[in-house]
Amino acid sequence: MFLIDLIILFVALIGLLYFYTKYEPDNINNLFLYKLYLLLFVFLILFITNIVSNLISGIKIDYEDIMEYAVNNALLAVIAYSTYNELVYHGFYSNYTTSQKMFMLILLIIMFIAVVKMTQLFIEPS
Repeated sequence: MFLIDLIILFVALIGLLYFYTKYEPDNINNLFLYKLYLLLFVFLILFITNIVSNLISGIKIDYEDIMEYAVNNALLAVIAYSTYNELVYHGFYSNYTTSQKMFMLILLIIMFIAVVKMTQLFIEPS
């Protein structure tokens, strides 16, 4: 189920960031607004995905666990976006095109979520 969540999130982030780069390219004045959009978007995608997957598999829906999972991963996405902005500010992606930067941001978000989930599984394998 976690892998399906990451694939759906990957596709959804491509759509979100395409809209972001098309209509607001490199506007550094709205960083807080973009973080808020990303937080809400990732939260909604993961919340809806978990509810639908629980309905399909017939598992009892535990809203508390689903909310915790969605909020934690949405916060990780915001942290990844902040890390990306720091890297851009220090010129790490200066030779990249806009679409390459968008892809790097998506990979950074997915990798942050995957690494934290793997760390949780190593600590508490359940």
